[in-house]
Amino acid sequence: VRYLMYKDVQREISLPHAFLKWITGAGIERGQRLRLRRFFMSFASYTMWYVIAVACWEAGLLDASGELVVISGVVMYASQLIFYALLRSGRNLAFKDPAMTVPQILVGLAWALFLIAVSREIRGVMLTVYMITLLFGIFALDKRQFLITGLVAYVGYTALVVVERVRGLTFFSDGYYLVSVIVLGGVLLWTTMFGSYVSDLRYRLQARNEELEQVLPKMRELADRDDLTGLFNRRVIMDALQKLKARADRTAEPFSVCIIDLDEFKAVNDKYGHLAGDRVLVEFSETMAQELRGMDFLVRADTAFGRYGGEEFILLLPGTDMEGAQRCAERLRKRQQEYRERNNALPCCTLSAGVAQYAPDEDIDALLRRADHALYAAKHAGRNRVALAEDV
Repeated sequence: VRYLMYKDVQREISLPHAFLKWITGAGIERGQRLRLRRFFMSFASYTMWYVIAVACWEAGLLDASGELVVISGVVMYASQLIFYALLRSGRNLAFKDPAMTVPQILVGLAWALFLIAVSREIRGVMLTVYMITLLFGIFALDKRQFLITGLVAYVGYTALVVVERVRGLTFFSDGYYLVSVIVLGGVLLWTTMFGSYVSDLRYRLQARNEELEQVLPKMRELADRDDLTGLFNRRVIMDALQKLKARADRTAEPFSVCIIDLDEFKAVNDKYGHLAGDRVLVEFSETMAQELRGMDFLVRADTAFGRYGGEEFILLLPGTDMEGAQRCAERLRKRQQEYRERNNALPCCTLSAGVAQYAPDEDIDALLRRADHALYAAKHAGRNRVALAEDV
């Protein structure tokens, strides 16, 4: 009974929570969530100003009937529901501006102009709604759109003043009308210029971000690769080795390490110079990488081959036991020997390799030491061969 009661309470809590998440756009694309958040900011502003308008009407500060105030609220919220439906359904994505910033600002200006038209003593206060409405354009408007919406706001208020004067509705003195038009024009001009400046900064930042998005992968690639050979560097290999160990400890999946060294590489440097030695390293790296790509039957996509240091290289073989790692290392050794025989007129080296399979809960340093000892055993046995850690 307690369990069923607990489940009922959880259901009562989760249903409103799930509905709220759906309303706010949880789970949809990030850009749409951002547009919905901006919409809710606008919706909250409308609600705040409508509550203020109702309070002013109750205090007798608005020259409007109760029915007109209600109708204006219904029209205002209906317009917001339309915008929300377009955003939540994704139909806004078909527009050039998916945020629909200009239409939303124009609706806001119309609502603000209505408040100004029916206000008397507090008209100066209601004029501030104009500036707040335009500031929402900072999120998406460019300079041209800012100028247009600012001009629309100014023309709208000026037209209201002209209509009142033509109809003989002398709510205010001529001086008040003149000053309000001049001050509003100056404030709107400043708001437009400030918004345009912020908009320019936003577009510049967006352009810089796009440039960074293009450059960052290249920088990340450079940070992960050895300058000379283009293989993974030691840092990346050690990170991958730590991840392999963590996965092996968790799933008992085997993996092996193969340390490779070029035989008599120092002699190449001494005889032909370091530039020739660098070329040998590059050619070896390209040959081994090409051979590894062709070993689909053995090597997985997350296999890592990199430069360990100097003329030493390291190969990580996930999901591979000692026998499989030995076959892989032997194939690489034979491939390098064939390459040397075909290009005997050029400086070239054979390779020796030491192979070790990870033991459960073994320390990484201990694993590398076992592979390194196997490598030295291969060197001591005559070079150009593969040695296993378990045989050392």
